[in-house]
Amino acid sequence: MAEIKNVVKFTSLDFALDMIKNKYIYLSSPLKFNDPLDSYFITFLLKRPSIETEAMLKEYINIAEKKFIFCGTTNSNVENVLMWSHYGDFHRGIALNYKVPHKLVGSLKAVNYDPHNHEGFMEVIGKGNPFKIPKKNHKEKEKLVLESTFVKDREWSYEKEIRYLINFEKHESKIEYGWEVESLYLGSEYLDNDNENLEKIIEILDFSREHTIKVFPMEYSFNQREKRFQLKKKELMQDENMLEDENYLRIRRDIINELKDRMEDSIYGEVIKKIAKDVALKETKAEISRQLIPLQMKTLK
Repeated sequence: MAEIKNVVKFTSLDFALDMIKNKYIYLSSPLKFNDPLDSYFITFLLKRPSIETEAMLKEYINIAEKKFIFCGTTNSNVENVLMWSHYGDFHRGIALNYKVPHKLVGSLKAVNYDPHNHEGFMEVIGKGNPFKIPKKNHKEKEKLVLESTFVKDREWSYEKEIRYLINFEKHESKIEYGWEVESLYLGSEYLDNDNENLEKIIEILDFSREHTIKVFPMEYSFNQREKRFQLKKKELMQDENMLEDENYLRIRRDIINELKDRMEDSIYGEVIKKIAKDVALKETKAEISRQLIPLQMKTLK
């Protein structure tokens, strides 16, 4: 198997700048994953413990509780529409292309997309009979739990997932430093973000420009041969003589122009609201006056 040199992480903009600046990844418990059968040794042991087997499977449970995973994908998968839809905040988010550190303390492997075979798990729990639980040493138990974390059903194969697994104690932070972002990709709908997130993108651009991290916006372009739109990485710099940082400046200008348009629309909208309010107030006053005139005339008589 070829050495894995890069891992791409699709994410929202919430903590993206901090992850880029401080060069770290965040690892999650499989209990938080969106597939109930994901890492089935862990999920079955921790979500569905039976009274009969819990005490006898205590060592398995202790092993499972320590497993935390960073989920990424291959660099070739940045043009996958489903990845942006499911994990890139509906194309408004970002994809970070991490360089894999030379020294790893955990296991880094591509996920195997085969139908689940849970027979091994059923054997471990004695197929429901706690008196038939087979005896295994700690190394064998660790291997069974570990192997289950790198298997998923074929329905998920579009993810081309790469996983990095580490053991953490309960009191430890689920973060590992030393992961440098080499390049990043902005979702095709990044201009649809709210003002706060657009300002975050500007900060990311400025930091990337300063630290020579390449930035590519995604866009839908029409494929003449296939007669359909496809999601592609936009190569901004066409001319070799063009300054490298023109790429960052173009995206930055687009965001600033979007923010200016919103400000103008907002100001114009507020003016319209004020005019409408003043007109309504004048009409109300006029109506009150019309109603008061007959009363005043009666009083004068």
